[in-house]
Amino acid sequence: MSMQALSLETVAVGSSIRHAANNDPFEVQTFVENFDVLVAAHGGSDQVRALIVELAVRGRLTNAQQGDDDVETLVARIASDVGDRALKYSAVEAASEPFSIPAHWKWVRWGHLSTGTSSGWSPKCENRPRGNNEWGVLKVSAVSWGRFKREENKALPKGVEPRQEFAARLGDFLMSRANTSELVGRCVIVEEQPERLLLSDKIVRCEFSPHVEKGYVALYNRSSSARTHYVTHASGTSDSMKNISRDVILGMPVPLPPLAEQKRIIAKVDQLMALCDDLEARQIKKREVGTRLTKSALEALTTAEGPEEFEVAWKRVVQNFDVLIDRADKVGELRGAVLSTALRGGLCSAEGGDALSELGREGVETVPANEWPHVLPRHWAWLYLEDVFGSITDGDHQPPPKATVGVPFLTIGNVSRGQVDFSDTRFVPRAYFDSLDSRRVPRRGDILYTVVGATYGRAIKVDVDQEFCVQRHIAIMRPDGSLETDYLHLFLRSPLAYRQATGAITGTAQPTVPLRPLRRFKTPVPPLAEQRSVVVRVERFMRLCDELEAKLRLAEDTAGKLVEAVVSELVA
Repeated sequence: MSMQALSLETVAVGSSIRHAANNDPFEVQTFVENFDVLVAAHGGSDQVRALIVELAVRGRLTNAQQGDDDVETLVARIASDVGDRALKYSAVEAASEPFSIPAHWKWVRWGHLSTGTSSGWSPKCENRPRGNNEWGVLKVSAVSWGRFKREENKALPKGVEPRQEFAARLGDFLMSRANTSELVGRCVIVEEQPERLLLSDKIVRCEFSPHVEKGYVALYNRSSSARTHYVTHASGTSDSMKNISRDVILGMPVPLPPLAEQKRIIAKVDQLMALCDDLEARQIKKREVGTRLTKSALEALTTAEGPEEFEVAWKRVVQNFDVLIDRADKVGELRGAVLSTALRGGLCSAEGGDALSELGREGVETVPANEWPHVLPRHWAWLYLEDVFGSITDGDHQPPPKATVGVPFLTIGNVSRGQVDFSDTRFVPRAYFDSLDSRRVPRRGDILYTVVGATYGRAIKVDVDQEFCVQRHIAIMRPDGSLETDYLHLFLRSPLAYRQATGAITGTAQPTVPLRPLRRFKTPVPPLAEQRSVVVRVERFMRLCDELEAKLRLAEDTAGKLVEAVVSELVA
């Protein structure tokens, strides 16, 4: 999807949702045509499904129709079915209404709709699957995930007679009374005949007046308002185990439309959810095709033999950018492809010279041919990182003394965003700083390289004159002048260097790239003039990538804000 199309289609989606918010007929065709942008802007297909539920229970998917019963008449009929037990639950006052509903709807409490509730059984069960002819007791997880999972049960011990009043039945409306704060209060309607299954005491069976559609109550139970009600009223010492009483369930306000409209709402939601399933499947297939195309295009970049071939491959990417790079996060793949191509010699023609001859060193160790990561132009060379840097060390391993003022002491957090950042730094005394070995004190032209934690493998060029020191989780790499510092910085930012860093990691709780394997990173080295050309070409392509990413992010941000604003207006 192009960036311009993204903005235009988002406007169309906004219009569609606004129609729904104003009780106009929901434009299903517009929803279908703009599903991709709605998913992208609203945070995923699950969020789109949640939006459909919110539209439904607020009366935004359907309108009143001639012939519908009056809601007050409906309430009276339900009251006749429920009887005096509903008197326990007070009417919903205006101040307690969770949100506005159509004038022909009415707020009632769950207890006004239910003819009865009952919890299940709590026998001591065996922690094993039941046999074919055995009875099982359903775990709470059997009803906590939005669908009936009959396989979630424990076997009733042999010799214990099943109590038939607790048997699960076709058509049951079942709720989880206890679970995590996220899952407590979830419900399912049993749509297939369960066999030899009993309800546990953590599951509540709810029965309703025949003048209420169970499917509509289940739909409202998925809404954000219902979830807030359960989380607010659940008891328990931790989020991992919350409980709600039957009174919490029965006391929840429910927006009640006429019975015929309840049925229309269920049908409309089923239609839109089926559309979501179909559109999501198409979207996945489309993305798979797009991923293959992107992979093919980027492989053409990374395997280009010479600048002319690279220019052809690059032009193909740019001309098909809307298809190949359709999200801002994909631009990182493009940057990686450019860097990988540069380190294969694919960006520049030979400009004379020979890498080894230019080094002017006797007996410099080269990487054996059988260990080369890939083939290089003949006038390039594979060298170890320690042979192109004067020193590779890290910060002081001793815990540094602290000071309120003094010399800045930088941690990974101060360098992990691509530049040296002196905001929110710690300080060390001047005397401690002056005692450090000069190799452990960064200076302009050095390269800092993170070697510990989730942000390992990030290279930052020091371009400031301010004095500072660093923690031992940061390597200090000082070029010896034989190679262009910008070229070395380019290599250390490349996928080739990152793969070697990943292969060198030790530790699991805290990944660490030790200095010894870091010094032995295999580094592709072109002649000096070609290093400069490579850097210039890469920087030009990176600027283009930055521009493309900025445009994509702007389009995504605009789409997200528009949909967010419209949805906020809807559910206010």
